[in-house]
Amino acid sequence: GAGILGLKLTSAAIQWTALLDGAGMLGPEYTVKGVQKFMTDKDWRSYVLRQFPEIRERIGGESAIRELENGNTFKKIQRAGFVPLVFIDQMAAGSIAIGAYERKMIELGREIDFTKPPDPEALAYAQLVVRRTQSSGLFKDVPLAVSRGELTGNRSLDRAILQFQNFLLTRWSRVRYDAVQVGVRQRDPKSSINVFFWIFLASLAATGTRIATYRVTDFISGRDRDDTLGEHSAGVAELDDS
Repeated sequence: GAGILGLKLTSAAIQWTALLDGAGMLGPEYTVKGVQKFMTDKDWRSYVLRQFPEIRERIGGESAIRELENGNTFKKIQRAGFVPLVFIDQMAAGSIAIGAYERKMIELGREIDFTKPPDPEALAYAQLVVRRTQSSGLFKDVPLAVSRGELTGNRSLDRAILQFQNFLLTRWSRVRYDAVQVGVRQRDPKSSINVFFWIFLASLAATGTRIATYRVTDFISGRDRDDTLGEHSAGVAELDDS
């Protein structure tokens, strides 16, 4: 089970789309700047991974992954299996954190100094943006539907239904609070449209990435998912005829 979850190519591949969720709150300009600096600037990358607690502690953005890793005999094997997913998740979260931190420091008119601890106000803003858009596996950030069973009233049932759905719940939170409560109720349609647009774009990108990943794996393995689906459909038709 750990191998299937950790080494599943599509899970890691679509993780980059979380950058679009971040852009919905941070803006595309600072999102691009964050990605560029995280990927090419060692000083920025080291600073964020060392000095931003919530970035340093990230494990794939899912509480379920954290549970699989902790307290298990095969912990090292499981951790290795989740390396691709964790790396891409950390890249996305780190990029958004950098963009948010830089944006806030510019707004405050303060200089960024890697030799000093992060500015408390800018750090709080950066981690807020990450928490609101990138999901989190930290216990304090786990949605109440998972941690307390607020969806159906049964905690075990909710955890079963919503396993590995932290990002879905985070997007729903953005819709419910940022788009509806803040945008609609405060008569700010521009804000609501922005939230819906970026969530739609992220969902579309995730679907496209998943399909592209399937095509690549089918090409490598020689498998044709369309033919498989066709065979299943034909089998169902034959049963109906009989």
